[in-house]
Amino acid sequence: MNEIIPAGSIDKFQIGWSVEQLLQHIEGKESIRYEENDFAVFISYNCFKFWIPKEKNKLIQIGAYTGFKGKYNGIGIGSTLREVKEKYGSWTEDLYVYGIPQVEGLCFELADNGMDEEWILEQAPIEAIYVNDPDEFHKEGDPVFDASLG
Repeated sequence: MNEIIPAGSIDKFQIGWSVEQLLQHIEGKESIRYEENDFAVFISYNCFKFWIPKEKNKLIQIGAYTGFKGKYNGIGIGSTLREVKEKYGSWTEDLYVYGIPQVEGLCFELADNGMDEEWILEQAPIEAIYVNDPDEFHKEGDPVFDASLG
């Protein structure tokens, strides 16, 4: 399947599901890693991670990591911000999380090889893709860097 729908789903996993619905769609439950704190449940499975606030009991973010082959319009794990800029004309940055302008509910984290003193941002590969509920993560008026504006 490997489909990415911003603010909707990654692969077969969908934003808005309860923990119970999520677990129904996970095969090989012995490979699930489960963490929680006072506020949320975090479930890791293969190359995915899921965020579920206890107060709402609904999946608000899905992360996909190395091993996930899906792409959003050609952008996937291993793509670069240079490729995002070539395809969409720009990219945005908010606290080391990167996105595509006008595409809500989708963001990326970049790999840092830990060796280079100077990090060339547009050449660093995407190491994680997140689909999330924009109502939970996007706050209107937050400062966001837009690469087209410098």
